[in-house]
Amino acid sequence: DGTITGASIIQPLFFGIQDTDQSIPSNSTAFTKLTNFSTDAVNLNTGTSWNATTGRFTVASGQAGTYKITGVGRLTGQRRQRTMRVGISKNGADPTFYMEEITRHNNSPSARFEVQTTVIQIMTLAVGDYVELMMHNGETSAQNTGKEGTYFSGYRLSE
Repeated sequence: DGTITGASIIQPLFFGIQDTDQSIPSNSTAFTKLTNFSTDAVNLNTGTSWNATTGRFTVASGQAGTYKITGVGRLTGQRRQRTMRVGISKNGADPTFYMEEITRHNNSPSARFEVQTTVIQIMTLAVGDYVELMMHNGETSAQNTGKEGTYFSGYRLSE
């Protein structure tokens, strides 16, 4: 009958789709924090810890625990064999774990591709800890995110 038993999601819960494209600097820079997950797109905040505009989830008092955090990033304008990375930052640090997508090589310097990848991480978070979605652009010039394919979400699995 499709019923799932034995599974529970403990609040808080957050989800946001990027509302506007965001420029990601060229490969000469480190990771860039993704922002603008505003209420003009899909936005969910069960609790009070999700700031859609800044793209930051902060653990509130009484909400420490183990979280499942998911981020998906789409980057437009990639060409030839370039990479993009998507990772989850904890407390402002560059991600130590990230997923990488490599643009296919088509032997053309002018063709453009969109690349997208997903990162999922189980994290133990204390009160005051915060997480943000970050992206690294491996292209030699700045590229924009694809807002329809860039989102950030998470929920607490246990205390």
